[in-house]
Amino acid sequence: VIYLFGRRQRHRPIPVIMEELRELAKYGFEWVFFCDDEFGGDRKYAKELLREIIKFNATLEKPIYYSTQMCITASSDSEFCELLAAANFH
Repeated sequence: VIYLFGRRQRHRPIPVIMEELRELAKYGFEWVFFCDDEFGGDRKYAKELLREIIKFNATLEKPIYYSTQMCITASSDSEFCELLAAANFH
């Protein structure tokens, strides 16, 4: 990826992601995979997104569960790990 797009982080706006999750929930999706080579690469952005996902999942009768890819070093951030668990990441 870095050879094609460089070494900078690129993020989609969180409201856009949340709208897509709302649409997926309408169609009964139970699982979403975030295609991101390093979901925890920008912790501030990821935590903000996770907080929104937590609020969104609380509105659903059956919360969606999620998965993604990230480096094991993310495990050193306990707040981040707690948010991942609360957001239903597996």
